[in-house]
Amino acid sequence: MNFPKIAIIGTGNVAWHLARMFDSTGNQASYVYSRNTDAAVEFANNFNLSIIPSLDQIPDDCDICFLAVKDDVISSLSQEIKTSALVVHTSGSTSLEALVNERKGVVWTIQSLRKGIDSEYHTIPLLIECNNESDRALLGAIFSKISASIFYKNSEERLQAHTAAVITNNFSNHLYSIASKLLDEVGLPFELMLPLIEEETRKIKHNSPSEIQTGPAIRRDENTIAKQQELLSKNPQWQALYKIMTKLIQENKND
Repeated sequence: MNFPKIAIIGTGNVAWHLARMFDSTGNQASYVYSRNTDAAVEFANNFNLSIIPSLDQIPDDCDICFLAVKDDVISSLSQEIKTSALVVHTSGSTSLEALVNERKGVVWTIQSLRKGIDSEYHTIPLLIECNNESDRALLGAIFSKISASIFYKNSEERLQAHTAAVITNNFSNHLYSIASKLLDEVGLPFELMLPLIEEETRKIKHNSPSEIQTGPAIRRDENTIAKQQELLSKNPQWQALYKIMTKLIQENKND
């Protein structure tokens, strides 16, 4: 398969990693567009791309146009794109139908990506969706050279997976933030928790989360639970969170 001509719309986190992904296969993207001219110039120079001056001037030889932009502008930008190329957005929670283009698709990376920080792309799961089989096969062929873990799911299934990712990553990170503040109050570094986190991560690779659940909630250690809830009374929100998490853990054990 000849590598298609690709345009990247956007210059942020996902756009940067898309360019890196294509580079990792030995094939570069061809074009970049951003409403921020300075950002477009910097991005183009970093990845040796040609700059598209406006969305209604996407070159005729462009095969795929990736919308690597914020969720709330996907639909409006889609309407500005007048091309026969396949238009693909990269959002986990936005429906395929947000795109108005005749040929449309989604490629969502299940990973928290930050511009300038490399990632091991072959380990990142990807969810792909298209409105026709030939474009689905095209995206599958391209990204199978990048990732060893590709799934084909519709918009509703992808939204559920994205919700799971938010709980797994964003919510747990906020819990780490709360834990860090509790430790800081008694002069202890959050690094004390790293062995605990690493061991839990090691175990979860080979067991379901419910199988490795430990702690006072699942043991129904009411004395410890009461003491910790009292400790958290200085912050009612944290206390309420502790109570509901304890309840959910205990109910899950009984399921």
